[in-house]
Amino acid sequence: MPYFIIKNNLFENSEFAYGEQREMNYQTGVAKVCETCGAFLSMLEWLPPLEINVSKRKLGDFIYGTYVGF
Repeated sequence: MPYFIIKNNLFENSEFAYGEQREMNYQTGVAKVCETCGAFLSMLEWLPPLEINVSKRKLGDFIYGTYVGF
């Protein structure tokens, strides 16, 4: 199976846009948990409204940022 490695400097937006949550008071849901062992499989789900600030007007396939969901 092919895979890709993307190396990008955090907060550097010459190739990709940088994004961050618009408000620090965003809503979260529950994290995914393994049904067998109870271990967490994800971070808390980010619930709508999904509002972000981006560093560029033109967006590509990737947006890097402070939230893992990007």
